[in-house]
Amino acid sequence: IGASGFTPAGYPKVIPGAFAQRIKNSKNPENFSINLYTGASTGDELDGVLARTGRMKLKIPYQSHPDLRKLINQGKLDFIDMHLSHVSRYIREGIFPSIDVALIEACDVTSDGRIYLTNSSGMSGTYLALAKDIYIELNEAYPLEMKGLHDIYLPELHTGRPINIDYVDDRIGKLNFFLFFLT
Repeated sequence: IGASGFTPAGYPKVIPGAFAQRIKNSKNPENFSINLYTGASTGDELDGVLARTGRMKLKIPYQSHPDLRKLINQGKLDFIDMHLSHVSRYIREGIFPSIDVALIEACDVTSDGRIYLTNSSGMSGTYLALAKDIYIELNEAYPLEMKGLHDIYLPELHTGRPINIDYVDDRIGKLNFFLFFLT
């Protein structure tokens, strides 16, 4: 699972609980295995809920939740503590396991497939680009005025070219993610 979020902002708060309940209700919970990639620390509704399923196997790149710490210290959960700026590239290059599910919080989703994020955008582009399944959690507590807050850009791999930002108001990316819906 690749989930949006950077501190207790911009991470999905409802869908992880539904995933955890599905595992709990399963006749074979041992068939579930969760690798959780986030942007940074998130809250109990994501890190804690999934940790308590007992099915988490890997957490990247940061942890701050007591349930995660306990599992890591008991040797029941693998953890890679690394700088966030390297995670997207490692996933895109296949160094880390692939993303099956993207779990992204948004303040708006339009009928033509535009996804406007809440407070967190960092890893969301990588997760959306690579995931086999995408879940968008619409958080209506955020105002629609958040649309346009982000400058979303995925740099090319291995070019060595600098990102073309010279001034504080320069934009190089998009305001939103755009998904094509296949029917």
